[in-house]
Amino acid sequence: MIYKISGAIAALLLSANLLSAQMADPFQTAMHMEQWTKAISIQEERCKTAPEDWLNWLYLADAYHAAKRSPEALTTLKKAVRFTSHPAYQHLINARLALYDGQKQNAINQFEKAAKAGKKDVLALRLIGAAWLFGQTRDLQQAEAALQRAQRRNNRDFQTRLDLGYCYREMSDGGKALVQYDLAQAIQPENPLPALLSARVYKIAKVDVKQLEYLEKALRLNPEFQDAWQQKGELLFYNMRDYPGAADAYAQLIRLNPQVSVNEKMQYANSLFLNQQYEQTIAWVDKIIGEDGSRNYLRRLSAYSYYETGDFEKGKTILDEYFARVDSSKIISQDYEYYAKFLQKEDQDSLAAVYYERAIRSDSSRWELYDEVGQIRYKIKDYLGAAEAFEQRLDSLTKNRKALDYYRVGIARYMLQDSANYERASEYFKRVCEIVPDQSIGWLMLAKTLSKLEPDVETYPERSAAFGKAKDAFEHFVEIAKNEPDKNKKDLITGYEYLTYYYMLQKNTETVQDYLDKLLALDPDNESVEGITGWLETASTEN
Repeated sequence: MIYKISGAIAALLLSANLLSAQMADPFQTAMHMEQWTKAISIQEERCKTAPEDWLNWLYLADAYHAAKRSPEALTTLKKAVRFTSHPAYQHLINARLALYDGQKQNAINQFEKAAKAGKKDVLALRLIGAAWLFGQTRDLQQAEAALQRAQRRNNRDFQTRLDLGYCYREMSDGGKALVQYDLAQAIQPENPLPALLSARVYKIAKVDVKQLEYLEKALRLNPEFQDAWQQKGELLFYNMRDYPGAADAYAQLIRLNPQVSVNEKMQYANSLFLNQQYEQTIAWVDKIIGEDGSRNYLRRLSAYSYYETGDFEKGKTILDEYFARVDSSKIISQDYEYYAKFLQKEDQDSLAAVYYERAIRSDSSRWELYDEVGQIRYKIKDYLGAAEAFEQRLDSLTKNRKALDYYRVGIARYMLQDSANYERASEYFKRVCEIVPDQSIGWLMLAKTLSKLEPDVETYPERSAAFGKAKDAFEHFVEIAKNEPDKNKKDLITGYEYLTYYYMLQKNTETVQDYLDKLLALDPDNESVEGITGWLETASTEN
């Protein structure tokens, strides 16, 4: 399909292109960053300002195509065709129009005619490649071939290098894309756009350090480059968790453009909170909600901030209102967690544990909160609930388990004071002893627990042979604890009493005497001494 072409001056286009040298053209930046809506807005304004510039309309068509707005792209191409009589551009536009009719071969023929008519015109050759990148029918192989042709015509054409870089990026060949961006940078060393686009390649490749390196290069070249600040804020916040850096990046972005999207302002508020700038967080949340009332759920950050600044009443009031007004799907794990914290400040521990459990149910990755649940339930003497919470945390802790992790479960089970739970507690204390064998606490609790499982030999003397479950644990304990007798006096007395009794049952007078001496040294008035002494006298007489 051939459309009548009216004139425009190609030289004017080329001079306009030169004027943009060393600057990051906002339209091309938006296109290569795939910000289609922004690109359309920029180019629509340019078409209003210079409606007889056919290239403006062609670029607008590219943006419409990229945004999947094909009918508007077609209309725009028909406008472009009216403003040029240059044979190369005429064939170029007719080729693109042919693609709308599904005439790919016809389009290829028209593109070839455009290339011959504009064989000395790098713009015409480049636009053929761009047509395959952004036009009605994407063909990356055709785009690569056309752009390479343009590059051979003029290897110093900045835009051709950028388009080739984008083509390779879309072909998932990041290495070749980076080469083209480096070559573009060499052509316009003060232009920050190639550095930004290199950073985007590293973003796709998830190489954070290199992405940051190129973003900082872009910002050195242009400290007011908004796209670089935006990408840097995102990188530091999500990937590198550098919240002070992210807060600074978003602050710079908002300084340069106070009308940035609400999402960017939200990220700034999040960064402020995570950077512990709580007063500023509260102020920004109020500002955002003032601009967009639908973002009421952001008030959670105010509540969190009031907690961190010690205004617990204000913070809890905000969360109460928030829970009452917001859709339940908007409630997140941290909301329940902070509400639990507020409840703890009001000494509502039992209810706080319920909210911590809700936080875990809403996000299973928050299993560390079982530690809070366990501590609360232990505090209120709900030892079964404490044991179950500590065990659930331990089950989720698949590696790097510490002695304390086992110890807490063991203590909670021990406090339930029945045989089944003593048995379970002993297994946890054994793990403590395995992890820190040189620490006395594990051996002491293992010994105490196992002593609860000893047979009552005074009532059932026939069971005396089964007595001694706690012997090894008590022996380990006293061996470690004897080095600090004052600190461990009470428990050492317990250990010596047990071991003395055990060896009395074994009729081992020598060892009984040894432990009796140790007991007397610590507690001369111990009520067990008389009985042990009497036993030794009797045993000596019998021998």
